[in-house]
Amino acid sequence: MNPHAFALLMLGVVAVALGFSGYYFQMAVEQARPILPAALQDEFAARFALDRFIWSGKAAAPARRSYLRSHLYGCVAFFGMMALVANSDSAPVAVWLFGGVTVFALAVTLRAWRRYRGS
Repeated sequence: MNPHAFALLMLGVVAVALGFSGYYFQMAVEQARPILPAALQDEFAARFALDRFIWSGKAAAPARRSYLRSHLYGCVAFFGMMALVANSDSAPVAVWLFGGVTVFALAVTLRAWRRYRGS
């Protein structure tokens, strides 16, 4: 495959995955906002408090599902970014850096999935 065609394809995948990740995260924030304490009701604070309160058992299942989908699409985006860097003439350090971020994102997503399955 032509390297430029691959880069264009991966750029599209990354853009779509980031868009879906942001959409599902915002949906999770909106669905979980009623369970947050009064001090965390504003949108900015809710984004940072979401991980703690989404698994408390008070959040609805659709909110937890949207939060997990946000993680999954984020992992796809990070993997796409790693593939873009690996496809270009970048330094190996950059590839390893994006690989490390991808592995970290996968670990966080696996933790969220385990919590989702347990709730």
